[in-house]
Order: sequence, then C-alpha cells, then structure tokens
Amino acid sequence: MKTNYIAFFAVMFFLSVIYSCESQDEMGHSILPEDDYATVVLTDTIEVKAYTEYDDNVTASYTSYLTSGGFSDPIFGKTITAFAAKFSNTSYGKFGEDAVTDSVVLTLGLDTTSQRFYGDSLKNFSMEVFPLIMPLSADSVYYQDIDFEGYYDKTKVGEVQFSPSTIKNTLTIYLDKSYGDKIIESVSDTTFDEKICGLYFKTPDDDLGTITRFYYNSRYSDFSYTVYYHCPEDTASSSVVFSVSDTDMRLNLARHDYSGTVLENLSENRELDYAYIQGLSGTKVRLEFPDIQKFNSVGGKYFSLVRAQLIVPLADSIKTLQSLYPAMERLYCSGKSAITGSEFTFYELFDFSSNGTRSTQYHVFNLDYETNCYTIDFTGRMQNLLDIYASGNTPAYSIYLHPTNQVSDFSRSVINTQNNKENPLRLVVEYLKYEK
Repeated sequence: MKTNYIAFFAVMFFLSVIYSCESQDEMGHSILPEDDYATVVLTDTIEVKAYTEYDDNVTASYTSYLTSGGFSDPIFGKTITAFAAKFSNTSYGKFGEDAVTDSVVLTLGLDTTSQRFYGDSLKNFSMEVFPLIMPLSADSVYYQDIDFEGYYDKTKVGEVQFSPSTIKNTLTIYLDKSYGDKIIESVSDTTFDEKICGLYFKTPDDDLGTITRFYYNSRYSDFSYTVYYHCPEDTASSSVVFSVSDTDMRLNLARHDYSGTVLENLSENRELDYAYIQGLSGTKVRLEFPDIQKFNSVGGKYFSLVRAQLIVPLADSIKTLQSLYPAMERLYCSGKSAITGSEFTFYELFDFSSNGTRSTQYHVFNLDYETNCYTIDFTGRMQNLLDIYASGNTPAYSIYLHPTNQVSDFSRSVINTQNNKENPLRLVVEYLKYEK
C-alpha cells in the first residue's frame, strides 16, 4: 500500500512539472481529453472609447441639496449656482394688531455629511437674498438652467459674508425689517401665499472662488426664518416661524460658461485626449466598446465570461488642480434609450440591503485614491451586450458615466481616454475558452 502511494505522488509530481512548463493559453491540455477541456481563466484588455457630451438639462425641483456660489478654472470654465425656496407659515402663527417688526432672522442648514464647499474655503463668500415676485408652482417643471431673472425683485432684503471653512452647521442671515413688515401685512390679510412667494439666494457673478452646498432636512428647522415683532402694548418681542416644508418648492439652479476651454462647442463623436465629467447639468461621458463582439467568436471555441471590470483612471494632468478643485468621490453608470432618449438604470448595478430588498442607491464607481482610478464590476452589462450582438442585433441604448447627483454635485473629474497609452480607460475581461 505504501508503495502505491509513493508511485501515485511520483506521477502527480511529474505531471505538475509538465503542467508548469506550458503556456498560459494552453495550460492543462496534456492531462485533459481534447474533446472535453477548459483552459485556465484568460485575461484580455479592451479599449474603450469615451466621448464628452453636454449633460441633459435636469429638473431642479424639490432637491435636498442647494448650492450657491461660483468658481472658474482653466479646464471647465466658469460655473455659477443659485437656489430658491418657498417658505410657509408652518407654525400657523398670527401677529397681534398693529404689530411692528423687530427683526427677521433666517437660518440655513449646511451639508455636514460631506464636503460642503468647492474651491477656496478660506475666501470670503458673499451671498445675497432677494424676494421672489412669482410663485413657484408645484405643478410646474423647473430645469436647472432656467432664466430666473423675472422671478425675483432686484432689491435685496439680506446679505451675508462668510468663509465656508468657519461655518459648522447653520448659517444665520438677518433680513431687512421692511420684509418682515410685508410678511406681517400679508398674514393679517391672508394674502401670504400670493404676496410672499419665497426667497432667492445668489452670489454676485464676479464673486468667484467658492461654491457652498446647503442641505434641507424636513426633520429640522434649519431652513426657516423667524419674524420677531411687538405690538404697541407689548413689553417684549413675540415671534412667528416660517419654514420650508416637504411640499414647498425648492430649486437648485446652475449655468456654465465654457468659453475658451476645450469644452467649448463640443461636437458629437469627437474623442478628446481626456474625457470630462461635471455635475450641475455640466458634462457627461458616453462609452463605446467597439471590440466587445470579438468574444462571440474565439477561434471556434466556446466562450464563458468570468468577470469584466471597467477601469476609469483620473488624468495625471489635473493633479495640480485637485487640491483646490477635488475630483468626484464617486460616479455612476446609466443607460440612455436610443428610441425614447430617456435615461434608465442598469438593474444589476443596484445596491441591495442586508435583508435582500432592493435599495434606492445606485452601485457606483468609488474613487481609489491610491491608484487614482474608479472601478466597477461590469460583468452583467458586458454579458448583456454580448447576448445582443450574438442575436444579430445592436444595442438600443448608450452607456454613460455621470456624477452621482447631477443636480447638486459640484465636483468634476477629468479622466484618461484610450489615447493615454500608459494608463488608458479600459475594460479588463476574464473568461474561459473551451471546447465540447
């Protein structure tokens, strides 16, 4: 029995020596029948074409994140943002007879979950407050680049200067007493909703350097103003609170000026040396995989996809700007129908909660700061493309890279295309090639 064990291990050792000397593509062929064998997992890299396009103008209504400010850089040009909101008499408070305003104190909550500013956080930031003169209708659709000039009174009712890095949770702004008197009058004659339409927040167009992100949360009173007042017989002030409710319209607005940059006058199907992704209805990147069909014909052998990983490297050329204008922490991938033009989600890229129910969060590309790349498991989407080509058809959709939030993500990323030979945008495919 012992002799048999020694003989068995000797044979296995001999085969392992032969096996280790074979090439990776033919590994294992000598010990498997020719008509029933599989190779080891093979790896191939596919070039990916990337085209920068202007993003579709997205709806700006009811967003929780609201931005104000502006910045300018040599890559993406100038970006200006502003926001507007309707405030309601959520406390149902009333003013006494002959009430007079003592002060109007407005508070705005800042985003404390992530970076709340973009640009120079030490620079003094100006924000002006204007009263709206046109109601924001819940039945209307507002887009991010709407011409808002006719919606607000050009006489400001408040202004504040601050450095984003010094503000912790909320920003306080004192509004003019005259605005408080108008509020008292409109509440008294029940014309509040018609006359007090809301507030508009913007920075002067020449005040560039920082965009600050605010955060509306209905559970807190961070988006509200309090009118302090007294009546003739009062010895102390009373107050009424007005706040933004869930049903009150909120708009996050943005406009871009790409003059003098590589993004000016983008033409379709022109692949640049780099691809550009920007939030706030800025730019997106369309991806194409022209060589993916070759896997449906692998030398007459059968093909089985093991894994496909999309590697999206940040461009080294912008590293000097990243300290001031950092790249996006994450991206997401979506489809756009060639028939309807509407965007849709790739369901295999959904995140799932621990109990197995589908969440509302997309699976996203997270930026690896060590490799300076975004990566995502692209296996399911590649298999879908292969199945479509195998049926003799072409995909009826395009694939895009977007910011995770097109309305309020103020970051932007520059990525390598296939033109960068050292570190290109690429799809790394692992597969089996076998015969039956």
